[in-house]
Amino acid sequence: MKFLNLTFFVFFIFNGLYGATAGSDSAVGLPQAHFYFPAGENDTNKISNYAVMEDGFTLEDATTTCSFSSVFPVSGSRVHLNNGKLFLFSDLVFTNTSKIFFSNGKIYGNYYSINIAEKTEELSYSFTLDSTGLVLNGNLNLKEEVFFAGDTFIDGGYNSLTLDAAGRISVASGGTLILENVTLEGVSGRNINCIENDSSIIMKNCELKLSRDFNFDAGTILFQSEVTISGTSQFNYATSIASTIDSNTVLKLTDGLIFNYAPVISNSNLIYMNDETSWLYLDSCSLHSTETGMSLTRGTLLIDNGVTFSSIGTSLSESICFGDGTLVNDLSINFLSGCQVDVYGPFSYKNTN
Repeated sequence: MKFLNLTFFVFFIFNGLYGATAGSDSAVGLPQAHFYFPAGENDTNKISNYAVMEDGFTLEDATTTCSFSSVFPVSGSRVHLNNGKLFLFSDLVFTNTSKIFFSNGKIYGNYYSINIAEKTEELSYSFTLDSTGLVLNGNLNLKEEVFFAGDTFIDGGYNSLTLDAAGRISVASGGTLILENVTLEGVSGRNINCIENDSSIIMKNCELKLSRDFNFDAGTILFQSEVTISGTSQFNYATSIASTIDSNTVLKLTDGLIFNYAPVISNSNLIYMNDETSWLYLDSCSLHSTETGMSLTRGTLLIDNGVTFSSIGTSLSESICFGDGTLVNDLSINFLSGCQVDVYGPFSYKNTN
């Protein structure tokens, strides 16, 4: 019995020092059953170029690292990082998976992507993506928080990403997240957020559907192409950093939405419009400002159906203002047939034309 115990002990150390390899870099082998990678900062755990992972894999604990290079999809619902680190050297493609458990790990993407299977219903447990992104092939529920560091993206493939009660998208300090071709459901509270003011989000061809009031209180947003924010709730713009409606872009606020301009600093110019091809489309919504006031210049404003402008300021310096008195910054304004505009509180018009 003592001899058997000694043999097991030596085997464990061997794996800890040298790691484990799934598959081969030179030839396609047999499909791997669920594969277990041992602990240890050895950098030698490896999923090889031609590894066929038919039932997922597990990293032992937070000290475990593993590289992924396989050209084949990963099947099965069990992918457990267990706080370990996975380094991508090819796209990580999932197939025939209903749930994926990244289990609080960190994935360093090296600008490769994680391709989520059409049948995948949910991502569970919190995890971090660094310099990589998610590609959706079907609707997906996000169960817990995902941190995005470096340059990252979510390409929704024109599917929906639903943020469940604990689901949250957080952009780390210095990080940039692109949200593209996706409908975000269940937006509320701070469940899409920049952790610091040097974090940024780019929204491109996407829709945010608010389920309750939403607060954006740090960082910046760049709106590109077509972006819609909808829902009978309040979008509170409370960051101290300017956000931009890019050229050749329409930002549409609709379906009873209240856009509340409430920055933490006294600056009325934090919604920047690049030029006249930057469109702010107000449709059945309200634009509200605190006593800071709000200035819109340079772009194009489109007003449709019932729109309300309101400010709690008490003077013109605290008003909602169109233009700033210089020709180059005039705001183009278009009223669609049948629209109705209500104004409450101070309002000023400074277009030169």
